[in-house]
Amino acid sequence: MIEWIWIPVLAAADRFRGRGMSFIGRNSLVARATYSVLAAAMTLQSYDTHALFIAALTAGAFFAGMLPGWGEVIGPIIGRRPALPRYAEWWQIGPLLTYPWVGAVARGLMWGAPVAAVGVLNPQSLYLGIATALAFPLSLLAGSWARAEWARGALIAGGYLLLEAIA
Repeated sequence: MIEWIWIPVLAAADRFRGRGMSFIGRNSLVARATYSVLAAAMTLQSYDTHALFIAALTAGAFFAGMLPGWGEVIGPIIGRRPALPRYAEWWQIGPLLTYPWVGAVARGLMWGAPVAAVGVLNPQSLYLGIATALAFPLSLLAGSWARAEWARGALIAGGYLLLEAIA
């Protein structure tokens, strides 16, 4: 039952990584690395060398999935406005820009896919990748940028724990 502590921990880590709370700079590498390490630590089943190696790969994949810009998907969804092409990221072309929810799903997949790929070595990484991919668009239903950050971290942890429990 103690594993449910990961829900508020990852919620706080996402908010720390994001806007407003990072005292060392918004979206700083330290904040992103901290979030990545915490997410990977949640997947640990043991502390032997092999498990720690897989956790390091998972953290690296989680970090890599965060690196591409999040693009012009959050603002239009939360602000209920059209996407502004001048703010688009390199990956936002065609319907990924025109339809913000499609862009949000794509961005979730871009974040979760590298983590899920580590799943060939460890099923817990697959669960984390799936939870991450789903959490990105779902968190935007929270209605504000800050609430979306808190919700995303909580959804990643909760989704992971749910997938691990039913697997």
